[in-house]
Order: sequence, then structure tokens, then C-alpha cells
Amino acid sequence: MLCNGYDNWSSHLKSMIDNAGLGYILQKTSIQPCDTSCLKQRLSDIYKQNWNDNMQSNQKLRSYKRFKSNCTLEPYLCNTENLSARICLSRFRTSNHRLGIETGRHHNIPVHRRICKFCNSDAIDDESHLLVCQFHNNLRLEYNITNTDLVYLMTTGLNNNTVNYIYSCFRARGIT
Repeated sequence: MLCNGYDNWSSHLKSMIDNAGLGYILQKTSIQPCDTSCLKQRLSDIYKQNWNDNMQSNQKLRSYKRFKSNCTLEPYLCNTENLSARICLSRFRTSNHRLGIETGRHHNIPVHRRICKFCNSDAIDDESHLLVCQFHNNLRLEYNITNTDLVYLMTTGLNNNTVNYIYSCFRARGIT
């Protein structure tokens, strides 16, 4: 949007305020604290609604939307000291990895043919399978992973053992 013929931060701010239905604030001669509080809450609500709509409509986030229900900072982002493990978990959660489910998508391989190459289960090589793959039995024991449910491990069971287990699974496959 142009403001006085210019496309700049103030024109974008005016556009956001207008789109939030709060353009009347800009008509006032002075802005009160309650106006800024209302604006902040309204913009936050709009952002969260757009975030949720985009996540639900994005097929690539099929696993992520099973365990991510609100737009908040995940504790593992602050609590995981190993940067490589944190990056690996972030990629795992958002399907930005090299498991068969994603590499097959890049090569137009039908989903039912994106089979795990590390075990003999004929299972689709996706996030849920990585957690139970026979190839990683020793890692599950090492990190004391007893519940391998994806939703559980990404929510209630998300701790340093889980982070290190997933990171080690990718390392064992040579795809970190």
C-alpha cells in the first residue's frame, strides 16, 4: 500500500491497522494506551488465526499439525544446548528432512512406495516410522525411549532424551 505515494513501513503499518478494522485509531488526535493494547491484541489474534489456517491447509505439515495446536515458542528451542540436535528436531517436526516420505515427494514417488530402506517392515519411511524402526532398536534402549507415539514424544515426552534419540536416529542413517 502506498502512503503519500511511498511504499514504506508506515504505509504497511497503516494497512495492517485498517485491515484489522481499527483504522479509527489513526483518525484520533492522540492515541491512548487502551488503543495500543486493543491494537496489539487484535493483530495478535489475526496472526494466530492466519497461522492456524495456513497450517491446516498445508499438506506438507501432515505430522506437525498432529501435535502443534497453538502458535507459541516450543521449550526445546531454548532448552536444547546442542545446536545440531535442535536443528535436527526442528526439521523433523516440520518435515524438512530427508526421510523417504519427503525425498519421495521430491521425486514424485507415490506415497505407498516411499518405503523404509533400513528395515524389513515395508513401512512408509515417515516421522512415525522413524520412531519405531527396527534399525534404531539399540538407540531406543540407549535413550530409554519406551513410548514411541509421535504425538506423545513431540508434546508430553519431549525432553533431552527424546531430542538426542531423534538426532541419533538421523545420524545413524547418515542424513543429518
